[in-house]
Amino acid sequence: MSGVDATSTALAVPVGLNRALGVVVTLALWGLLAVASRVGASPCLLPIAAAFALLFQTNFALLHEATHGVLAPSARENRVLGFVCGVVFPLSITLRPVTHPSHNEKHRGPEERLDAD
Repeated sequence: MSGVDATSTALAVPVGLNRALGVVVTLALWGLLAVASRVGASPCLLPIAAAFALLFQTNFALLHEATHGVLAPSARENRVLGFVCGVVFPLSITLRPVTHPSHNEKHRGPEERLDAD
């Protein structure tokens, strides 16, 4: 889906790092949700929410790369890693490729469309 060649040596995909980040970040987000559900309305909730927000942005970035087909060198692995990251995101990896190109066309200027087809 992208004009970027994920197998190029100049743009080598850090597959091991992406795999580790996808799994660790997803597990950490679930863990933070579990802890937050038990803490209730206490001052401890603020740092938990801040950590969740930072990790959620990482999760979103990984899911975004999977949507464009550049998170991993193979389509199958992109889909699997995208699914793992999408578990905590309110839009599945199977629906994102349908909605995301339209978003890119409507909300980006020509100079920002480096990853558009």
